[in-house]
Amino acid sequence: MLRGFLVFLFITFLFPAPILAQNNIEIVDLPESVGIEEEFELSVEIAMPASSTYYIKARAGAALNSMRMALTYNSSTKTWLGDTSAWLGFPVISTDENGFWSGNLKVKIKEGSQTGLNLILISLKQVSTGKKSNSATVEFILVKNTTKNSATNNSSDKNLKVILNEFSPAPEGNREWVEIYNPNSSTVDLTGWQIDDIPKGSSPFKIPDKTKIISKGYKVFYFSSKLNNSGDTLRLINSNGKVLEKFSYGKVEKDTVFAKDSKGAWKSTTTPTPGKENKITGQSVSSSKSSNALNDSVSGLTSEAQEVISTLPEILGIENPSSFSDASDTRPIQAEFAQTTNTNPQSSIPIILVGFGIILIGIAFGIPSLKQQSIRKNETTHN
Repeated sequence: MLRGFLVFLFITFLFPAPILAQNNIEIVDLPESVGIEEEFELSVEIAMPASSTYYIKARAGAALNSMRMALTYNSSTKTWLGDTSAWLGFPVISTDENGFWSGNLKVKIKEGSQTGLNLILISLKQVSTGKKSNSATVEFILVKNTTKNSATNNSSDKNLKVILNEFSPAPEGNREWVEIYNPNSSTVDLTGWQIDDIPKGSSPFKIPDKTKIISKGYKVFYFSSKLNNSGDTLRLINSNGKVLEKFSYGKVEKDTVFAKDSKGAWKSTTTPTPGKENKITGQSVSSSKSSNALNDSVSGLTSEAQEVISTLPEILGIENPSSFSDASDTRPIQAEFAQTTNTNPQSSIPIILVGFGIILIGIAFGIPSLKQQSIRKNETTHN
């Protein structure tokens, strides 16, 4: 009997039985921490029977008895599936002729999960037999997804809003630009936003994805041949297609820049400040406004004064009064306005009007006496 046992051991040593592959499912890589509802990928390696097909899903939770918080993505159907979804909906994988498979599985953790230390594993179900297999659990840290919450606020525009702040529609070199300002106390993501002109005009300028403006910060965007020099409308459109702000302007000269003042009103300025706080310079009183002010002063005179002015050429002995400007012609005064507005346009207007008023009052009260003297002189001559 002893001899037979030794022969058995000898034969077993010379002709060993084939080594069977051990069933193994392993998560080889995953993030150390993930946020709730944040997509991430698990790198998985599988050693199972050769050429076999399996449904695959992820399971996660704060404890082994609550592993139902994972959502698994099926790229074929473009759907997210929970732990209680039917196996038929989950992704399908197949091992090769050696019994191996490796790849990535897209996963996220559902809203309402307990933050902190969590467990995750991979679960398989063989398509042909229905046999289930699980990997060992792997630990990870689950945190609140602050990035997602911020993005949600940005896309809804309920709490955060950015504004148009300055733009150059007619620059030298045709490189137009628009500045956007973020008045909020938090960063705003402009992914999917657009800058456009009038509806159905030129193609909108799409702000690049993941473009962000920090709190109280500026962003300047450059493009060409979008805003017309003959007049146009600038519009800011959010990711939902909603027009948040628009501003229309008329015909502009080269190098015209529009910017908002401290009260939020649009002004033209001679000092462009892209990426910085606006500076409004170069504002002046137009000649048309000055002319209107003077005409209003003349029209406000008494009828007696107007009658004196109308008889002024005759009193002064002017034979061809049409060769002179009438009393309402204010061109010399306008020229004076143009000279004084370079220093202090607002303060010079009242001074000139007062001076003009004094002249008219002098005419109104002085001319009658001149007329009386002229009549007396004529009577003396005739006598």
